[in-house]
Amino acid sequence: MTLLLFGVNLFVRGLRPRDLLDWQDWPAMLGIFLVLFGLAIRSWAAGTLHKIKALTTSGPYQHMRNPLYFGSFLMMGGFCAIMWDAVTLAVLMLPMLGVYYLAIRREEKLMAAIFPDAWPEYAARTPRFIPYIPGIPRFTGWSLDQWQKNREYQAVLGSVLFYGFLMVWHYWPK
Repeated sequence: MTLLLFGVNLFVRGLRPRDLLDWQDWPAMLGIFLVLFGLAIRSWAAGTLHKIKALTTSGPYQHMRNPLYFGSFLMMGGFCAIMWDAVTLAVLMLPMLGVYYLAIRREEKLMAAIFPDAWPEYAARTPRFIPYIPGIPRFTGWSLDQWQKNREYQAVLGSVLFYGFLMVWHYWPK
């Protein structure tokens, strides 16, 4: 839905994406970095997360309670940087912040109900969204099998396809 909103906004306003092959175009490179960094955080989280079976407190979950949302937010920020347009940033990020806020609150209530003994202490020591990194992050507990079970390959595939779309759009004759 967010990418659809992104595309409609750009189409209606007649904007084109920046050149993702121009290494001197710093907004394009910033966008690529943010998308890749967001995908890395999401992949780290998805390979660690055991939904509903256990309260995951290792990997990125030791630094923040919502690394999947944080990674997605970085990715959308990256796609906005590729366009380098303040209206696009507002059109995407403001609704995302609202939706994420509501989703996070709902999920945290669910976690508190499922894990009534462990959740309060975990929530008290772990930031909700902005990561706290005391020392070097540890990548223990990650598994490719868990990453696949959580279908994180969909985020990778979607990003690759969207990058391809942006490349075609950039080079398409006006």
